[in-house]
Amino acid sequence: MTSLPKILYSAAKYLLLFFLASFMGWLYEVACVYVMFGIYVDRGVLHLPACPIYGFGMLLMKFFTTDSIWCCGPTSPGPLITKERYL
Repeated sequence: MTSLPKILYSAAKYLLLFFLASFMGWLYEVACVYVMFGIYVDRGVLHLPACPIYGFGMLLMKFFTTDSIWCCGPTSPGPLITKERYL
């Protein structure tokens, strides 16, 4: 059985990962809109600099993958290699 401080540490780690990914997603969306249209548009939720869909996506990737390195971005070679191999 695990001790309570270890469980709280693990929960805090996942909560921090969620908020970090949410903030990074918000930053990405704001930057994309600014580059494309030249205006600042707050893409956050409840006036916070966070997009929770990115946080949930990061947690799903963390829970359902076993690799420590994720290559699933649009600029990574993973999707290109898969596309070339199976087409």
